[in-house]
Amino acid sequence: MNVYPQAFTRQFGHFQANQVPAGFQPVLQSLNERLLAYPDEHQSAIQGVACQGYNHLQHCLTERAGGLDVVQGQMTAALTGVSAQGPKATRAYEKVIGSLHMGLPHQRVQRKLARRDVLSRAFHLEPVFVVNVQALQPRYQSGS
Repeated sequence: MNVYPQAFTRQFGHFQANQVPAGFQPVLQSLNERLLAYPDEHQSAIQGVACQGYNHLQHCLTERAGGLDVVQGQMTAALTGVSAQGPKATRAYEKVIGSLHMGLPHQRVQRKLARRDVLSRAFHLEPVFVVNVQALQPRYQSGS
């Protein structure tokens, strides 16, 4: 499991795991006993393969993965862009400077946090399951 601490806490934050929480195992076992065409202890119709958890607030502050304003390195890019050489580097620098005209990254996040509709303290837990359709009983393979 990988943990991505928030606010230097070392304990609290987001996580990614290569399995689902242990509490899902009895449910998966029960489903496999009922759904497998040929019950076999080495085969699964439904298998938990991964899980991630993250706070909803960060999810609301970004439009895409890695999109949180304060982690994109815009301040560093603005400082190093002063010595940009060549048209491509200059365009990139001008794009960063243009985005900073809308406010510094922490100021943009602060504006988003001031909106009451964004403030959510929910924690999202996303387990990932794989369904082996060929292992299911034929009556369950049609999707109906």
